[in-house]
Amino acid sequence: MYPTTTLTWTNESYVVGETTSSSRSPKVGLWLDPLVRPETASDGERLPFVVFGLPRGQLVCRANGPALARALLTFLRQNPQVRQASQVGTVTESDPTPGVHLRLGMNPETDARVLTKIGLNLVAKLLGVGFVRDAVFDRAIDYARTGAGAVYKAPPTAADVLGPAITDRHVMALLDRPVA
Repeated sequence: MYPTTTLTWTNESYVVGETTSSSRSPKVGLWLDPLVRPETASDGERLPFVVFGLPRGQLVCRANGPALARALLTFLRQNPQVRQASQVGTVTESDPTPGVHLRLGMNPETDARVLTKIGLNLVAKLLGVGFVRDAVFDRAIDYARTGAGAVYKAPPTAADVLGPAITDRHVMALLDRPVA
């Protein structure tokens, strides 16, 4: 379920509206992503509220709740100059140990589907789309598209079947059955 809260612009600020639930994600809107203190952050470090854009044009607001998102979005709308990097002075403060915090969700099932799709796309690019349209690839294509079925993930020792390891390369093989 996706909780959805409306924010409506009045003459001077956003107003938080009603929160509802939906079984599907909204097509338009602003994604609210909670602030999470990374384990690597020092105690005195403040986590700033953040608004950033995604490649497809969606916006993400990293703040703890709709009320804080409302305040941040109101500020950004009332002060458009802060959104223009050329109009904001550069920060000259230097930090000998700058922090980089990365939050990546891990989902092995999704990762396997993505790798399957990448493999199929590589085969199509290198050997032609007609090659991938052969029936032997149907299960892999269905798995990459819908998640139906599964793929066999060979243990690292199975790579020996493909020959000696190449130290500066990654190797990926698409086979129609498990490696013996």
